[in-house]
Amino acid sequence: GRGVSTRSKVMMKVYTRTGDYGETSLYNGHRASKTTPFFEALGNTDELNSFIGVAVTQCTQEGGEKLEDLTEMLSVVQSRLLDAGSHIATPGLSSSPDRLKLVEFSESHVEQLEAWIDQMDKELPELKNFILPGGGSAGSA
Repeated sequence: GRGVSTRSKVMMKVYTRTGDYGETSLYNGHRASKTTPFFEALGNTDELNSFIGVAVTQCTQEGGEKLEDLTEMLSVVQSRLLDAGSHIATPGLSSSPDRLKLVEFSESHVEQLEAWIDQMDKELPELKNFILPGGGSAGSA
């Protein structure tokens, strides 16, 4: 790779042993109903991450080396989405400074994404209308 870490910096176990009853714990340990906006946002973030995973798989299968840079970028985006989920699950007003430090976003991550967007935008023709996804599995993903 290009020295860009694709790993999320927050690691958690996949089980909690705390039961369910329609509630779960946020990253800061506070219990919350699964119907709160936190969990809607987390679910949407996870769903987006899954769709990007499908796109990575399709690009790898269909594009090979030609799409290697794109698949690497998308893998980094997936890692940032995991970080975003950790950030969402850590409410600022009820979390310790140490917890907040673990889930803060680096301005360099935003700058990196913006640079990739600008780079890709230069390679595309000017958009004059909406484009429907298609042209193959990778383009549809």
